[in-house]
Amino acid sequence: MGLWRPYDDNDFSKYANIQKGYFDYIKTNWNGVSPFSKHIKWDSVRLQVDERVVRMDNRIMAWKTPGGKLAFALPNRTGNPFTFKIDAGSSQAWAGHHYDKNVTDQALPSVNGQELMLTLPAYSIQIWEAQ
Repeated sequence: MGLWRPYDDNDFSKYANIQKGYFDYIKTNWNGVSPFSKHIKWDSVRLQVDERVVRMDNRIMAWKTPGGKLAFALPNRTGNPFTFKIDAGSSQAWAGHHYDKNVTDQALPSVNGQELMLTLPAYSIQIWEAQ
């Protein structure tokens, strides 16, 4: 998930811009995990999602939070943009968060509705939470 640069290390090539005695995240690893740890509460319940076609690189994962709100994660593990069509079950407002190898938790414009069409850029993950 990250790197620690020891105080006695003088090899800058291994640690890029990490100062001695500091830790920094490797974004390509951390940004694949942090959306779940930040936005999906630890005691949320995983929900079954019925996908018409199961695409191993474009799945839909859904949860219900302890407070009863819905949340879902959309990973796009392909080199092209991908559009998800989601029936959320009821019409409501959704707040989104975008992650990729360079972006950590970019707030997205909220969307409203029951039927959602969400297009993700290549190699990215988005988390959407009911408001």
